Amino acid sequence: VRCGIGRPPPQFQGTVADYLLEPFPEAREAEARQLVKDATCAVERLIVLGPSAAMNQINRKIKS
Repeated sequence: VRCGIGRPPPQFQGTVADYLLEPFPEAREAEARQLVKDATCAVERLIVLGPSAAMNQINRKIKS
């Protein structure tokens, strides 16, 4: 299961690895918590449904 957190802002001084390894800012704490919940759900579906069915459920596009 892969989780993305975006790219470093243009003003960031350091490498992408530095950005990924630094603590989440407090302003994004709620977003980080939701990311963990979503990843947990994805792992549970992977275990119960298997890879193909889990990916079909998790990666489906939301219709507008």
